[in-house]
Amino acid sequence: MYGLIPLPLQIHERKGRLALPANPLIEAAPGLEAERDLLQGWLRSALDKAPPTAVDSVPGPAIRLELDPSVGASEAYALSIGPDAVLLRGADAAGVARGAATLYQLALSEGRELPCLDIADAPRFAWRGFML
Repeated sequence: MYGLIPLPLQIHERKGRLALPANPLIEAAPGLEAERDLLQGWLRSALDKAPPTAVDSVPGPAIRLELDPSVGASEAYALSIGPDAVLLRGADAAGVARGAATLYQLALSEGRELPCLDIADAPRFAWRGFML
């Protein structure tokens, strides 16, 4: 669904879409400046290719990055895209970065008109690896 890799544990679709301007405002909690800058660069590259929208001429919706340990274990995140704003909460900075990657993938596939969604994800295993 939406071509997200890895596929999040939970995706709940809601009605509506969020129109993003070419350079959306990203607000980050203290300590998440690196994740904000990373997401800003990713969105700039994804949204520069998207056709303009009516919201380009006015300040657009904010994307808010927050730390919230209640989201789950390390690297877990919750991403909520509503008709007016985006809230990305991570259990830690790594979780915020993982959620930012998901938001970037959505912007690549959907352009500036993002579907309203609630996504929750966390690592499925305590380690990362690969097999050749």
